[in-house]
Amino acid sequence: YADAGRGFGIVANGGGANAPSAALHAARATRFSSGCGAALPRFDAVSTRYAGTSVAAEATWDAAVCYREVGQIDRAKQLFQAMRRVAGYRDRAEKELSALERSGEPKGNPAAGPAGAARPAPASPKAARQSPDAY
Repeated sequence: YADAGRGFGIVANGGGANAPSAALHAARATRFSSGCGAALPRFDAVSTRYAGTSVAAEATWDAAVCYREVGQIDRAKQLFQAMRRVAGYRDRAEKELSALERSGEPKGNPAAGPAGAARPAPASPKAARQSPDAY
């Protein structure tokens, strides 16, 4: 993933028609090589730079999932709520918001929740490799 991320970064920095998609893929490569904490600034940058595009929507979705995974539940909820207004994301966003509400975790601090609280399972790199079309 690290090598792929560097390659996508080169394409993204070069501009052109493939730059938005390359920037998104570079962020995803960072996620799978270094984790959500490292990828969040990249997802946020793609969302901002390419606002109003399908690439920005995908980056916002990935950021919401990562915010959930790193325990920033309030920020995850904000992004999932915003995604309800994006065509093709409404149902998934509603499911994520419902799962966060059912989890019973205190806002912004999932570690303080009761032991065994239900939490959406994070996407694993193995699952992503098995289904490259998932992203």
